[in-house]
Formats: sequence, structure tokens, C-alpha cells
Amino acid sequence: MLAERGAQNLLGGLRVIDLSASLAAAFCTSLLQRLGARVTAVTTDHWPATPKTPFLDEHLARSPVYAEYVGRDKDVVTADLSSEAGRSSLRELLAEADVLVEDWRQDLLTEAGLDRETLGQDFPGLILASVTPFGRGGARSEWPASDLTIFHGGGPGFATPGLVADPESMPPIRLGSHQGSFISGLTAAINVCAAILLAQRSPEQSAIGVDVSCHEAMANVFRQSLGTFAYYGGGLNRDMSRGRGAGGTAEHRNLRCQDGYINISWSGIKQWETLKEQLGSPEWMEDERLANPGLRNRNWALAVPRLEEWASQYDKESLFYLCQGLRISCAPVSGGADLLDSEALSSRDYWDERADDGEVTRLPDIHSQFGMTW
Repeated sequence: MLAERGAQNLLGGLRVIDLSASLAAAFCTSLLQRLGARVTAVTTDHWPATPKTPFLDEHLARSPVYAEYVGRDKDVVTADLSSEAGRSSLRELLAEADVLVEDWRQDLLTEAGLDRETLGQDFPGLILASVTPFGRGGARSEWPASDLTIFHGGGPGFATPGLVADPESMPPIRLGSHQGSFISGLTAAINVCAAILLAQRSPEQSAIGVDVSCHEAMANVFRQSLGTFAYYGGGLNRDMSRGRGAGGTAEHRNLRCQDGYINISWSGIKQWETLKEQLGSPEWMEDERLANPGLRNRNWALAVPRLEEWASQYDKESLFYLCQGLRISCAPVSGGADLLDSEALSSRDYWDERADDGEVTRLPDIHSQFGMTW
């Protein structure tokens, strides 16, 4: 049956009201829309004067690219929620809706009559989804945050980057784009889908609440290292991205080649021996500090110059196919141009071309974020 419906019709017939001002919540509804839901975005440009969302510096109007990315194909209506007429219009939309996704400050929701208690009483079948920095309950529920603080506060920044000369003294950095917002939006979309299943299985269920804490969503990315730390008191360190976090011997390294970098994994003795054979069994690879899997990760800096000397003979693609043929796990490190030219992405209609003032812009088709084609 799924094969017949198609990825973009999985949520066909679902009606979603998007009351968002942050990238995280807007991305959530975009994902739902790309799976078939009809999304109506409610804009409230003039009310209130202060930011509606607890997210800082993330208003979509400040980023036309992100606004287009998460806003296209949504129905858009404007409602002045400072007036009774505007609130009445919104309630008419909610009466026909299945899901409400919002990210407003709690005091403003209450002022507009959009708090959960009121909505739960007036619209008993509605799924109420909140996407806020620290969730609707808990010690920091009223705290504002930005994508930067969500990313670092959730833990991943602690190990980014892992490839530094002195991981104990070099500062952490944030990943590119708005990873905290995108991961939180994806988490929210998954939880909304789970709520939809619950509503279908239990039609007598009253209003279902989905409470997404972006801080919690980011911490969940870190869950393996957190679990190791909770059990053993170790594993939470800057070396975890080097494969040392849980005491393992796996090695993941970016090696410079002719046109960029390739990431190669030495996950065991066999791959190291295969590589040694490929390089002609050089003497430096017999050094106990590298030959011993238990010592190799501590002394990896000794291997990098030698390996990059070898890698410099190849471009990323050639080295990728060479290592794959040797059954050595690897992947080229792709930049923007690499992704735009990717045959794998283009063949799956990943890119969506849009004309803007006569110029064609290519943006990712959001339903591909799920990696699903049925």
C-alpha cells in the first residue's frame, strides 16, 4: 500500500496549522507538508511588537533563503491576533485542522487564548505540538535560546572539531548551517507523526500534546557518549570523534588529497594490513605505535603526513573507488559544488529548481530529507 501512495502522499488529507516564527518549527511543518499534509502558515506581522518566539535571532524574515526553503508550497493567511476578529479567524482554521505546530512564548499563547488547556477543551481532537528551546515544562521552559546555544548546550559542540592538535585546549566550534534547528524540526515532525498514529488507533483520545525541547533533541544526538559516560564515567571527551570516546580502536580521519579531503576509517587490523600492502609495506607502518591497534589512535599524528603523501597522488573520486575496492570504508568529503553536481542526488530528484527574477535557484526538495521514496 505504501508503494502505491508515494512519499508525498503519506499524510494526504492531514490539515496542519503552522503558527511558527522559528526555523525549527517551520522546518517541522515543511517536512509534514512534503509528506502530503496541507499546511496553512499563519502570519502575524504586527503583533506583538516583541518577538513571539523564544528563539533569538532566528526570525525567518531575516533569511530569504531559509524562508523559501521551509515556506514554499504552504498556504499563507494573515491574522491580527491582537483583535477579536483575528482570533476568531484562527479558531475557524483550528476547527478544521488536525495539527497545530507553534513555538510562541507561553505568555503570548495565553494572551491569545492559544494555551493548551483552552485549545484542548475547545478542539478535543487537535494534536498540539510545541517546538521551543527547552520545552514547555522544566526548569528552563521560559528561557530564550539561539541555534548556537542549542547546539552547544546539547553537547555536540563539545566534540566539534575532533581533529585538532590539542583537543583539551582548543575551543569547540559550531557546525555549519542551523543544525540545532534542523535536528529539532526533524525530531518534532517524527513526534507529530507518532501522535497521528496514536490518534488513529485511539479515536476517543482527547487532544494530544507534543512537547519538543530542542535542547533535548540535540542531547539525543549525543546519546551514545552520554550513555558511556553515565555507566563508566568516561567517554565524554573531545577525542570521541576520533573513535576513542568509548575506548574503541576505530579510526576516522580526513586525509588531504588533490582536490579536497577523503574520510577513511580504519576499523580493525585487516583494513590496516590491507592499506599497508597497498602502500608497499613501508617501514613506518611497522612502528609499534601505529601497528598496535590499541596505540594507534594515540599516535595518529605520526601517520597523517605519510598517508597524505600517498593520498596526494589521487583526486577524491579516484581515491574513493580505490579504497572501496580494497574494502576500506571511506567517503569523499563533499562541498557545495560536489553536492550540486552529485549524480546520486540528481538521479533521485533531490534538487528543486525555482525561478526568481529570471534566475534559476536550486534548493533541496525537502521530502528527500527523510531519505524515502516509496
